[in-house]
Amino acid sequence: MQYLDDNDYDSTTLLIGNEVLNDLRNIDTFVEADKSGSTEMLNTGHKGTILGMNVQKFSTNAAPSTTYSKYAYVYDRDNTYVIVEKRPVTVENFVLPTFDMSGAAITQRIKVAQLRDNACARVSTS
Repeated sequence: MQYLDDNDYDSTTLLIGNEVLNDLRNIDTFVEADKSGSTEMLNTGHKGTILGMNVQKFSTNAAPSTTYSKYAYVYDRDNTYVIVEKRPVTVENFVLPTFDMSGAAITQRIKVAQLRDNACARVSTS
């Protein structure tokens, strides 16, 4: 948070890996603060707040636990990155008569790029 403050950015989000999440779950203060949960947590996967920052966990598909689980990122959501939609959601129906199956392939193309390096800081755990 100090790194972002020094560069005139606000710490809005804490993005965490599996090991960091486990470390947080083992700290009694955080467990007691968010024990009851909320509707927001159920709807968005929100893990609670720490010092006013939303806590989000890495997707295990996007970041395998063996690689990024020891890291956490503190960032300013409004200034760190940009997401560009290359192609909107596309649905393609298909039929497999051999297996008596039908279904749909749903795809979307997006690109994510970092805008400002100073609006993001990586934190590691041991």
